[in-house]
Amino acid sequence: MRLYLRTLLLVVLAGFVLFASASAYRFWILRDLDENDPRLGQLLRYQEQKIARLAPGSIDTVLIGDSSLGNGIDVRDFDSATGARSVSLALAGNFGYGGGLALLKQIAERQAVRNVILLYSIDAMATGSASSGYVFASPRPFVEGMSWRAQVSLLRVYASTLLNGHSAGYLARKWLRSDSWEKGLPEELYVHDYVISRAKLDVAGLSYRVPRAVNPSSTLYLEVLARLCAARAWNCVYAHGPILARALAASPHAGAYLAQARRAIEGTGLRVIAASPIVLADNERGDTVFHASIDERPAITRRYASLFLPLLRRAASPGLQKGSANAEHVRLRDYK
Repeated sequence: MRLYLRTLLLVVLAGFVLFASASAYRFWILRDLDENDPRLGQLLRYQEQKIARLAPGSIDTVLIGDSSLGNGIDVRDFDSATGARSVSLALAGNFGYGGGLALLKQIAERQAVRNVILLYSIDAMATGSASSGYVFASPRPFVEGMSWRAQVSLLRVYASTLLNGHSAGYLARKWLRSDSWEKGLPEELYVHDYVISRAKLDVAGLSYRVPRAVNPSSTLYLEVLARLCAARAWNCVYAHGPILARALAASPHAGAYLAQARRAIEGTGLRVIAASPIVLADNERGDTVFHASIDERPAITRRYASLFLPLLRRAASPGLQKGSANAEHVRLRDYK
């Protein structure tokens, strides 16, 4: 009986190890995060490659955010307008604030950061903690500055993500079908520094409404990020990403929601740009209410740059501008 129980226990443990290894390989090595949308993993890998290829001391400003950042700000135009040496690490809304925190911690190990700009859609404060975004972006489960309750909760997310038989089956099916993972990244990432769609939102059938209330757990990773900013003496500033004007107008409660969001964000210790979000006219819209069109991105970038410029800490020597992240952005093309 004892031998049977030991054997059973070993089989169960071996299964857990197999599932965890398969999930870890899929998410952190292959960066295959979503079976239906490979762009999520491709985007994360692109930003990680960008961090790895930056020359030491080549940037002083880091922009982190979701697709509203990726579609709304071009760092080349931003640097021209502000004199900063910046890099954009825009992810997608699926990653939440946790994904941005993970990338910020990565780049902080390599660069002397002065300014951190957070640019997220207004919905980010209504989505909750979205801990899976941090899990996908980082294999390190312990987060400095996180409360023990939040840390325990995060460990549970890691466990449920890794101990997942679906990932093992998914990998097995791909191997059996001889499917291959694309090693190169989409050309549009290197051209636009983000996954850009040229589609236009159909405003005639617009159904979006601004959330009615902030989700209290949305500040979980913002609190950790604010503590990191204070500990590293970084100048950290938060702004809401652009939004279509008629989407705000269709939500009478939008002002109350934005005021609540601002109080919650400032409660973490982060400074908030009161003049954000910048509103988009119909002709400036992209494929969602939060996306500027690629043709209007330079103009939207300049509008945001004017908001951030008075708050940025400037580099000690303007002569360092030649080593900016923009040059690295071009050289990244060699690492597809």
